[in-house]
Amino acid sequence: MFCTNCGKEIENHHRFCKHCGSKAVLEKEDNKAEQEHKDEIEAPANVRDENTLNEENQDVAEKPRSRDDEASSPHNNDKVSEEIIKKRTELYNLGVDYFHGDGVEKNEEKALELFFQAAEMGSAYVQTLLGGFYARGSYGLVVDFNEAVRLFQKAADADYSDAFYELGRIYYYGMLGEVDYGKAISYFNSAAEKGNASAMRMLAESYDFGKGVEKDEIKATVWYKRAAELGDASAQNNLGNNYLEGNGVKKNDEEAFRWFLESAKQGDAYGQGNLAYCYAEGIGTEKDENKAFNWFKASAENGNTIAMVSLGKRYEHGWGCDKDQEKAFEQYQLAYENSDAEGLLKLAHCYAEGIGVKRNIAMAESLYFEDIENGNTERYVDLAHIYIGWDIDHPDWNEKTDEGMRILEEFAYEKNNGKAYWMLGIQHELGMCVKKDYNKAGQLYQKAIDSGFGYAKESLKKYKKDIFGEYTFLV
Repeated sequence: MFCTNCGKEIENHHRFCKHCGSKAVLEKEDNKAEQEHKDEIEAPANVRDENTLNEENQDVAEKPRSRDDEASSPHNNDKVSEEIIKKRTELYNLGVDYFHGDGVEKNEEKALELFFQAAEMGSAYVQTLLGGFYARGSYGLVVDFNEAVRLFQKAADADYSDAFYELGRIYYYGMLGEVDYGKAISYFNSAAEKGNASAMRMLAESYDFGKGVEKDEIKATVWYKRAAELGDASAQNNLGNNYLEGNGVKKNDEEAFRWFLESAKQGDAYGQGNLAYCYAEGIGTEKDENKAFNWFKASAENGNTIAMVSLGKRYEHGWGCDKDQEKAFEQYQLAYENSDAEGLLKLAHCYAEGIGVKRNIAMAESLYFEDIENGNTERYVDLAHIYIGWDIDHPDWNEKTDEGMRILEEFAYEKNNGKAYWMLGIQHELGMCVKKDYNKAGQLYQKAIDSGFGYAKESLKKYKKDIFGEYTFLV
C-alpha cells in the first residue's frame, strides 16, 4: 500500500507513513488471534498469527505516489527511446495532477485514462499501480485478479521487483481461486533478489509458518533481519519478537527492544505496542510507566486492539497517567467493538463492577454469554462471579447465588479449573455463600495453584498470615 499524502510505499500494518509522517488510511483489520486472559499481567502487544501478519490485498498499490516517480521505474523495452520515456512520464505526472486535483480540476476518470496510456507505453511502475487498482477494485475499476496478474506480469517482464512481489501475493493468498505457495515463493525470491524488503518479509513469514517451505525459525529470522535492515517496519517488529522469545535466534532483550523501537518510530502499530510492553516490564531497557503509557496510546490509536486493552488498564489503575475509569471503559469498549476477546472480558467486568459506567449486571451477563456462544465455556466461571455477588435485595438473590456456587463447584471439581478453585477458596475463607472454613479455603487455594492459577499464590500467602482484606475479583 501507499501513503495517501506523499504516495510513498507503506508496509503492512503501518498507520503512519515512514517518509512523511502522515496518517495512512487502512481497511479494518481482521484480528482473529485468540488472547489468553492473564488479568492485569501485561502481554506483548504483538500479533504473530499467520492470519494477521498480512491481509489479502493489503499491500497492493492504492494510489499513485507522486510526480516524477515513474521516470525512475523500469520499462518493457530496452530499446525504448528517450522520447517515449519522456512522454510516458508526462502522461503519468499529468494523471497524478488530475488524481489529486493539483493545478487542475480533480478527475479520477481522466487520471486513469492517462495512467493506462503510460502503461501501454511500457511503464512497469504504472502497470503495477493499475494492477493494484484491479486487485482492489479501486477508482471505478471492477475487481479483476486476472487483469491484475496480466499487468503485474508485464511489469515483472521488465524486471520490476514490486511486480514480482505482487504476483507472489496473488498466489500466496489464492486470489485466483487456489493457493499456490510454490509460485508465490518463486516470485518472492525473485523480488527479494532485487532487494525488495516486502518480499523478504513474506519469505520470512513463509518459513515462520511453514507455508510453501519447511518451517524453519532460523531461516525466518535471517529473512526478517534482511528486511528489517532495509527498513521494513513489520519485519523489524517480527525480528524484535524473535529476539524477545528466542525464536530462531538467541534470546536478547536489548536487541528485541532495539528493533521494536525502530518499528515503532515508523508508525507500526504492533511495534509500538511491543515497545510499550518493554517499557512496562523493563525488558531491554529501564522500566518507565510514562513511556509505556504513551506508546500504548500511540499503538491503540493506530488500531492495535491489544494495546487498547493495555491502555484501558492504565487508565483504570493510574499507571503512567492520571486514573480515569471512564477512559478505561472507553478503551475496553473500543477493543470489544473491534472483536478483541480480552476487550469483551474487561468491558463485562466494568459493567459488573460499575467501573467507568453505571453498574449493569444484565449487560455483563449478556457479554459473558456472548463469549460462551463463541465457544469459550470457561466464561461460566466469570458468570459465577457476578452471580455470587448478586445484590442481596434482589428477588433472584438465592437462585443466582446457588447457580454461581454450582458453576464454581462443577468447574473446580469436574474440570480442574484453577480460577474456580480460587473463587471457592475465597467463599470458604470469608463465609460469603458458605460457612467459613479456613482449612477448606487453604486446600482450595493450593488446588488453584496446582492447576496453574498463579494469582492464588497471593491469596494463600495472605491466608497463611491470617490477613483477610478486601479481595478484587480479576477478570
